[in-house]
Amino acid sequence: MAGRVSKIPKYALSERWTPLIATKGFTSVSTTFLANYSKLNITAAEAMLLIHLVSFKWTRKAPFPAVSRLAKLMGCTERNVRKLCQSLESVGYIKRIPREGTSNQFDLSGLYQKLEAFIDIDEAPAELGDFESEAGAI
Repeated sequence: MAGRVSKIPKYALSERWTPLIATKGFTSVSTTFLANYSKLNITAAEAMLLIHLVSFKWTRKAPFPAVSRLAKLMGCTERNVRKLCQSLESVGYIKRIPREGTSNQFDLSGLYQKLEAFIDIDEAPAELGDFESEAGAI
C-alpha cells in the first residue's frame, strides 16, 4: 500500500543509536557484566576483550575468533591480545582451547561462574533453563 509507513518499535536498536549504526548489528552484553566488571579486578582492555569474545558467541558453543581479528577490532597488536588472553586465563575467566590448524576456542564458563556469584539467587527467576556445559561448548 503506497504511503504506508511502518512504525519503528519504541525500543528498537535504531532508536537507541541511529538507523545507520543499527544496520551494523549489535552485541548483547549482560547487565550483570556491566554492573560488576570492576569487581573482577580486570583492566578496561581486558573487559573490552571479553565483550569482543561475547560478540562472536551466538550459541552455547565456545566462540573462536582469530587473534588477528580481535587485534584489528581492538586497535592493538596480536601480541597485546595474547597478553590480555593470558591474563584473563590466569585468573580463570577464560580458557583457550586449541584447535588444530585454526583459531582457538575461548571457553567463557569461568567468567560466567564468577558473574553468577554476584547475583542474589533469591532474586533470580525460578524458571531458568539448564545451561550445562557440553564438551567443547559453553
